[in-house]
Amino acid sequence: MSAKRSGDNLPAFPLGRSELIAGGFFVFGIAFILGAVLITRGGGDGDDDATTAPRPSASGVRLDPTDADSEAIINLARLSIEVLPRGEWPTLYDDFTAEFQQRCTPADFTQAGVDSGTNLGADLQLLAFKYIQDVTFTSDTATGTIVAEVQGKYEYQVTIAFQREEGSWRIAPVGGTTGCSAFLT
Repeated sequence: MSAKRSGDNLPAFPLGRSELIAGGFFVFGIAFILGAVLITRGGGDGDDDATTAPRPSASGVRLDPTDADSEAIINLARLSIEVLPRGEWPTLYDDFTAEFQQRCTPADFTQAGVDSGTNLGADLQLLAFKYIQDVTFTSDTATGTIVAEVQGKYEYQVTIAFQREEGSWRIAPVGGTTGCSAFLT
């Protein structure tokens, strides 16, 4: 999962080009998710209690790490949320499928990450993975729902997909997404 560094001309960042690209891609996805969560949970109506209560899922079956595939899926789901507030988001790019990397250029990924981090502001440090549920495995693919939170504010859910490539599970774009978007809310 280590990112390669390159000497391309980029703004003065302490990270290499590959790290910035990976982070941008991931941050764009998180910003898209958080934007959709903010839209779906409403706001400004004075009903603060409604935003902090957990939202029940349709079936809510959590994935337990019962085998290597389940462990890999849980780890990728956790990483997809936790690397962003730790400032390690660029390392996630290598965990996406080749299909996803082809539709989102490194430059677009980098810019999306920079924009998303700025848009999240202080909430960036409050992002936290809770669990993944309702995972369905089909041969070399899987889909599930990540339950995460902006700590102390609200919980949210996103649909995530996975695909086995070259013997390893990777994050895949969910059907219906385009460009640098990979998750659905």
